Amino acid sequence: CFINLPNTKPLIMSYYDDASLMLLASGGAQKDGKVYSVKPTDGSGDFTFTRGSNLSATRVNASQLIEKGRENEILQSNSFSTSPWVLINNSTLTSGQSGYDGSSDAWLLSKVQSQGRIRQSITASSVVNTFSIYAKANASNWLRFLLTNGGGVFYDLQNGAIGTSSGIDSTIEQVGAAGWYRCTISVNNNIGEVRVYPADGDGNTGGTSGSIYIQDSQLEQGLVSTSVIETGASTAQAGILENTPRFDYSGGATCPSLLLEPSRTNGILQSEYFNSWTKVNVNITDNNTTSPEGLQNAGKITPDTTNSFHYLDTSAVNINSNGTASVYAKAGGYNKIALRSYFDGRFATFNLNDGTLGNYNTASASIEDVGNGWYRCSLNENISSSYGAQIFVMEDGSTNPTAAYQGDNIKSVYLYGFQLEPSASYPTSYIPTYGVSQTRAFDNTTLGSLQTSSILNGTKGTLLFEGINKNNQFYCNFVVTAQSNTNSSLLIDNGGGGIRLRVWNASGGTDANISAATALGVFKYLIRWDNGNLEVFLNGASVGTATINAYSYTTINLKEGAFSNNLVNQFLMFPTALSDLDCEILTGATTYNTFAAMALALNYTVYE
Repeated sequence: CFINLPNTKPLIMSYYDDASLMLLASGGAQKDGKVYSVKPTDGSGDFTFTRGSNLSATRVNASQLIEKGRENEILQSNSFSTSPWVLINNSTLTSGQSGYDGSSDAWLLSKVQSQGRIRQSITASSVVNTFSIYAKANASNWLRFLLTNGGGVFYDLQNGAIGTSSGIDSTIEQVGAAGWYRCTISVNNNIGEVRVYPADGDGNTGGTSGSIYIQDSQLEQGLVSTSVIETGASTAQAGILENTPRFDYSGGATCPSLLLEPSRTNGILQSEYFNSWTKVNVNITDNNTTSPEGLQNAGKITPDTTNSFHYLDTSAVNINSNGTASVYAKAGGYNKIALRSYFDGRFATFNLNDGTLGNYNTASASIEDVGNGWYRCSLNENISSSYGAQIFVMEDGSTNPTAAYQGDNIKSVYLYGFQLEPSASYPTSYIPTYGVSQTRAFDNTTLGSLQTSSILNGTKGTLLFEGINKNNQFYCNFVVTAQSNTNSSLLIDNGGGGIRLRVWNASGGTDANISAATALGVFKYLIRWDNGNLEVFLNGASVGTATINAYSYTTINLKEGAFSNNLVNQFLMFPTALSDLDCEILTGATTYNTFAAMALALNYTVYE
């Protein structure tokens, strides 16, 4: 993950000694609500991180897979003798049984009357949910799930097979110790109760005796079960939590970058459950193949034998003036799809064989390789009223989504993670939805109360930022005062054809504007101020100077998507105004990950 540069160690160590603050994304040091600094290590340089109150944010992890936030909504997930679990018809539980994982945490559920079972009342609205439990046959060879108002399924625990079932999908998978299976059911309805029965056969729970082993129950949003999250008296969460900083590995990166994005909404109600969409001359198989999430929750879309066009259609979503639609897609016999606005018919076509963008007549469109044959395809449309999107499966030689052809009901494409973002000119990271639209709040990273700290001198200093420019959309408050001049700040945004520094004064007016063009990709940006003298360096050269009012800057704040959908590699502060040569070296093209290399050489550790 770190790049060692030859003959630079003395220089690196000198900058390390001089720096007062270092935030290195390649260190990956974070926890929920906190981004640790490499220097200082006493906590005074750690950034507070906030985003919002839900689990709608995702990232690409080191395995190049989309990672979500997850929540187990079942209470007492493996304490079946504890309320709110209730035994029905004199059923009994015996703890301390040998489990699938080699523990003694399994339970024996026995019945002595017809319809004996265990249940838990829950409140789950009409969203896609998956219930799972680990189970093993004992005196009974069958298990039944019933999610009241939702669906049900019978499982053959002797042969690992599924009997009568209803709902979106159900699975049985052998896991762990011999005879154990993980049984799941996915539904898209209101759920009032979760019921678990020892069963006497397919469709039969009428016997007056029988028993099965059970362990680790889970109810979670989505089309598939994920790894176990144990709960007690309250629900429990895992993965990308509400205030987890997102160290992202997009694009095959071996080193992470801190992903900071603006607030965005996915207006589509079902981003993965494509069977809930309007289907026109296509058939859908849910959970057919492995998605960019690494789970088997991607849908298979197969054109039928009708001689016509073949597509999926969303319900109208109110998107004002600007809207961006995106979807993950993979070839499955057909190599071409199109995204199309059903408001005005504008579209973009995408080749899933070679990852190229075809013809389009919208504001913009793009295709991005995300690995394992998957591509993220996006379309931006400028319209002024309701906007929904359609996904067309096209013949390879066609250039028009609505060109008619006869499918064979065999060849297909695979889809996952559709997103429709209002008032957006480019796609941001995936926001999953399972029945209602979801909004991801903006990422906010703050280090305050520095007026007496050695980190920030206030009236003079140097700030170095290295990031990855993905969309030419900048907006970031870097340094603001916490003293009487609360309006004064150094603000970086997009303007003047590139990256721009705006210096605000105490009255909210502008002291200076310095703009410089920068290409997409990695860039290094440095601001140096010495009382009223300010200079900006970009990628190894000075790009502008200004004379400003002398304020004492005391708070560091990275927010509003800090460079909107762009990525932070490293952020450094010096309590002095560095020399021109130092500024040119630090922003030069040959110093990528210099401080990451230094951090490795020092073998630094981050306190907990």
